[in-house]
Amino acid sequence: MKSLLVFIILTAAITSYSADDQKVKSGLFEVQNAQNQVNILFNEVNPQQQERVRYISQRLALAESYLQQSLNQYPNPPTPQPPPYQPPGSDVKVELFQSDSCQGDLIGIVNASTDCSKFSGAGNVWAIRVNGKCQDIDDTSAINACRLYQNAGNTQAVKVYKSDNCTDSLSGIFSTFSNCESLPNNGNNAWAIMVGNKCQDIADTSLTMSCRAFKAINSQRAVKLFHSDTCNESMVAAIDQNTNCETLLGLENVWAIQTNGQCQDVSDIDVVTACKRFKP
Repeated sequence: MKSLLVFIILTAAITSYSADDQKVKSGLFEVQNAQNQVNILFNEVNPQQQERVRYISQRLALAESYLQQSLNQYPNPPTPQPPPYQPPGSDVKVELFQSDSCQGDLIGIVNASTDCSKFSGAGNVWAIRVNGKCQDIDDTSAINACRLYQNAGNTQAVKVYKSDNCTDSLSGIFSTFSNCESLPNNGNNAWAIMVGNKCQDIADTSLTMSCRAFKAINSQRAVKLFHSDTCNESMVAAIDQNTNCETLLGLENVWAIQTNGQCQDVSDIDVVTACKRFKP
């Protein structure tokens, strides 16, 4: 990190003393190279360091725009854009198979950024393989499997099961970055969720509703709502400051909440009211 900053400072110093176009072009080339290195570095540091790298990227982009203006390439400076955030594991490949054992009939390979529409008409998927591990799934179309499992490589993803103990019947996987509306909203295919290595029983619901309800479950400030007085089962939702309470309409009533690991019995209320009342 320090060596990169020194390089950036030296580049700025060189270009500041440049009076002719050739030197400005050389300085512009060096700034662009530095920006490329910053983009690579962004995905290799922890989230706290990413904010510092993002700031450096913005300053480089601004410096680049000034140099480009000096060469009359742009009448107006472009808006500096930070490197896009990549969720952990978003580049992990998820293989889709028309085989319960992942031994043959590979339908396709997807990840979090895949455009699933390209799998229209590609056949059905019976199993997925992530990091060498095969997982049998309920048979579904390739386009649907892509939408359901493309986030499987995300280490912060939430796995949804049509099973109270998370041992079989993987229904789908979503993350903070998922479009919940692209998931099936018919039937009660979500009975439990797995976050990390912990299985949590939830109030039975659809995949779409489970995505809306538990997108915030990894948030440090999340407040968990339960259809249970003891907070041991039937979790209804996990909410934070970004939760849209109205989207939870239709979920079970709330009997207790859990915040900072402490369970608190509450007067039984509907989930939307509970969300608005206890939202952090």
